[in-house]
Amino acid sequence: MPAHARSSAVPVNQAAQKKPVHEQSRRTFKIAAASLFLLAMVWQHVQATRLGYRVEQSRRQIDLLQGQIGSLDMQIETSLAPAQLAQRASRLGLYPAAPDCLRVLGRPLSPTDAPGFFGRLLTLRREFSRLPRT
Repeated sequence: MPAHARSSAVPVNQAAQKKPVHEQSRRTFKIAAASLFLLAMVWQHVQATRLGYRVEQSRRQIDLLQGQIGSLDMQIETSLAPAQLAQRASRLGLYPAAPDCLRVLGRPLSPTDAPGFFGRLLTLRREFSRLPRT
């Protein structure tokens, strides 16, 4: 072989050796990037699954608490029923007040509405003053 052919063959071999190294590092980078992307996708899926389980657990807890609220509301309504209150009051020795002992709030108490002897006396006077005089 001529000398100039050998010299031209050497750079071709060096270029051929450099090219596969460059391609190999590029291939390694692509594999690493794809693996990283795949790992990110798997991580995202795992987190979404965990979040889904937590949401379901929260929904079950909400249903349970709403059931408890309904039960407690029913107990309150039952315990505040007039028949229940009257029964408990009679067990404690409490009885309804007489009508003349009741006071309506929001209106001023007039002297004729006052209980006792003077209140009844004023009421009688008012009744007699309404009678026609002959």
